[in-house]
Amino acid sequence: GTKYSECLAIKPNDAYCLYNWGLTLSQQAKLVPQGPKSSKLFILAAEKYERAVMLHPGDFRALAKWGTDLLDQARHGEGEVASDLLNKAIEKLKASLDILPVQFRIQYNTGMACLLLAKTMLRSAPQPSPSSSSSSVPPSPQVTGTGVLVGSSGSDGEPLGSFEVATRLLHESITHFNITLELQPKLGDAWRNLGVAAATLARISTALGTEEQERLYGASYEAYQKAHDINSNDAEITFDWGNALYRHAKILIGMSTTSSLASSSSLSPSL
Repeated sequence: GTKYSECLAIKPNDAYCLYNWGLTLSQQAKLVPQGPKSSKLFILAAEKYERAVMLHPGDFRALAKWGTDLLDQARHGEGEVASDLLNKAIEKLKASLDILPVQFRIQYNTGMACLLLAKTMLRSAPQPSPSSSSSSVPPSPQVTGTGVLVGSSGSDGEPLGSFEVATRLLHESITHFNITLELQPKLGDAWRNLGVAAATLARISTALGTEEQERLYGASYEAYQKAHDINSNDAEITFDWGNALYRHAKILIGMSTTSSLASSSSLSPSL
């Protein structure tokens, strides 16, 4: 940091120097155990990125790295702390995409931030009943000919609860993963997390009906297959794929049981 400080003493408005100083602090934060010291280094790095952006508002790299650092910190947090970090990460990453939307890594990280925030919110959000959620939950994403999900959005102007916000975040993550894969089709992690987002949306979208859930689960399996084709030794792919199959099976078993009970009831003689 001494050299960067000397550089800024000579040239105080050097945004590139501030950006590099932030990068150095960020790398140092990742080399020490997670805790107060790493948090302080990340805060110092964020201060450098913020100053760089103030001097050069079009510096998408500083915004993207700022957002990525916040995303990395959120992975080690929980509850409101993680949610706050992820909200800030999404803000910085989207600001970067406004400047350079064709950078696949920024698109991917934005998708990850949206996905993680949705999952964080769902852990504490009560799932509404189908009758109460059908009007506020946006329609399911569509599946293209290649099995890729295309996120759709809708806004009725009404305040949304945490469940509805989480649902919309899943749609956003799907959109960002799709764009990532258009730019970098062989990015296995993007295919895997597209599968996670689709399977999560299928699991919570009871208001969308059986056909929509089946379609979403089918699309998630296609995404997992593509991820496996690229990274066949990645255990996380098979783990997530297995989780989706398990939850899908539980839904089908529940439907079968309900159907059997209804059938038995209709065949019972009247008293």
